[in-house]
Amino acid sequence: MITAAVLSASAAIFSLACAEAPRQQPQAPSPTATLVAEIGGEPITLDELEKTAGGQLLSLSIERQRILEATLEQMIAARVLALEAKATGQLEARLIQQNVLAKTTAVPTEAEVNAYLEERPGLASPDRARQALLNERRQKAYHDYLARLKQKYGVKTRLEPLRVQVDEGGAPALGPANAPVTIVEFSDFECPFCRTLARNLAEVMKQYGDRVRRVYRQFPLESIHRNAMAAAKASICAGDQGKFWVMHGLLFEGGPLEEANLLEKAAKAGLEAGPFKACLASQAAENRVRADLETATALGVSSTPTFFVNGRPMLGALPAAEIGRVIEEELGRLK
Repeated sequence: MITAAVLSASAAIFSLACAEAPRQQPQAPSPTATLVAEIGGEPITLDELEKTAGGQLLSLSIERQRILEATLEQMIAARVLALEAKATGQLEARLIQQNVLAKTTAVPTEAEVNAYLEERPGLASPDRARQALLNERRQKAYHDYLARLKQKYGVKTRLEPLRVQVDEGGAPALGPANAPVTIVEFSDFECPFCRTLARNLAEVMKQYGDRVRRVYRQFPLESIHRNAMAAAKASICAGDQGKFWVMHGLLFEGGPLEEANLLEKAAKAGLEAGPFKACLASQAAENRVRADLETATALGVSSTPTFFVNGRPMLGALPAAEIGRVIEEELGRLK
């Protein structure tokens, strides 16, 4: 039952996204390009096809990896529980009752429920939030118990995670360049899920300190967020004055992002008004945003937020605990 809940939660997390990205225009093929079609003598190459389908292909690759990892986890869990049942002379259900369910009976407090709802505006019901919190605690207790059993029975997993080569592109970053874990995020200041992820990543950075580097790259969804491009440019212009992360925090506070609001936030960030306004109106700032958009599209990014932990693609506003689990895996690999 708990394993099914884990899978259901994972599926829900992976479904979080704001919208599809704009499609790239086809480019002239190189002499060695593989042709897949011709229309009136005009070619369509395999590279062009893969770039156009990039978002779907990335989602498919992530889903395939998720299925493999979840299935492997189920197989390992079944075998270590069977070994423990044999060693202790108890039924597997009894082991779960003693080591998981009996340890997660505390009802979440009102403060915990309210905090949970604040981070997840889609959950309108306190009762649903309370049950979700309880389920998360049971899942954690279940994973902790399995971790102890895996250690006891010498489990070693060798399934390699899906990785994508992601360039930082000189984007704003927090944390040392030689940090063992690098998170590159593609985000949109008008996306509510991106706002949630920003809070979760801030929590992760606080927890892991210099072991994690965070890189922010722009992915404004102009088709549905009319102020997203302006907000992205505002963050870049703030960065030119050494205040990118200050503006980042102000933009993700919520509220409208019209030009007047951006100017107010710039003043609040302590920016020089003249250079900021000139930068905000410049084509150069927009070109820097579009360079990030092109990079993201080439990677197969099609929704926000999408981020990569040491090249491992992650979709949606994943909770800090889930991001931390992946970070721990990466740190463990380095050991």
